[in-house]
Amino acid sequence: MAIKSADEGVTWSEPWVIIDDPDYDDRNSGVEAGPDGRIALCWDKYISPRHYGAYLAVSDDGGHSFGPAAKLGRIDDVHTRSRPVWVSDTRIIVPFSASLHDAPDAA
Repeated sequence: MAIKSADEGVTWSEPWVIIDDPDYDDRNSGVEAGPDGRIALCWDKYISPRHYGAYLAVSDDGGHSFGPAAKLGRIDDVHTRSRPVWVSDTRIIVPFSASLHDAPDAA
């Protein structure tokens, strides 16, 4: 879910759904506005007891809609814990890590 304020938090919009995959618990989301106003969103999918991938999507319209989600990393059992970081107008770093300590592809 998201809400927006145009007056530094005095009033807020009605909330709207950003992402909702009915087959997973979408969690650990992070959001960051880029230098050109686009918004990057990262999150991971979870069904107890494991994660099913970390994802990134970008919005060109203030977060009301997002482009296709890109799966991050090479293994499924990873999770996000922070916001994406815009390095430039076209590059984003998304911190994520393996959920298993002994995973050979741990990020």
